[in-house]
Amino acid sequence: MIAKIRSQEEAKTPGEGDLIARIDELLTELAPEITERPVSVTWRAMRERWGSCTSVDRSIRISDRLKMAPAYALDYVLFHEAIHLQYFDHGAEFTEVLARFEDSELASAYLDGYEAAERALLAPVELEKI
Repeated sequence: MIAKIRSQEEAKTPGEGDLIARIDELLTELAPEITERPVSVTWRAMRERWGSCTSVDRSIRISDRLKMAPAYALDYVLFHEAIHLQYFDHGAEFTEVLARFEDSELASAYLDGYEAAERALLAPVELEKI
């Protein structure tokens, strides 16, 4: 039963080609001035970051924690990392482009909430009685 559920989940997980195509759609729609495109986009077991980008070889890695996330959260991380192909730091130009993502506040709230839940599970705190 567990193997069947995992198989169904894996079937729903976007592959590298799907992720590259989605980045292309996001950049074309929201940031047409960014002409660099990733060569590879791969899922990785990352616990400290949601994604990372190496602009030299144009590779993007996405945390496997996003496999079951809402599409807007995955899109936000894909867009964020793709912007790094042209703007390497989180300076004013980067921030201006990222602000074009319509659901950025919702995505940030989801990602922050996910991380808060993970921290709570790893180090539960005693609740005080009121």
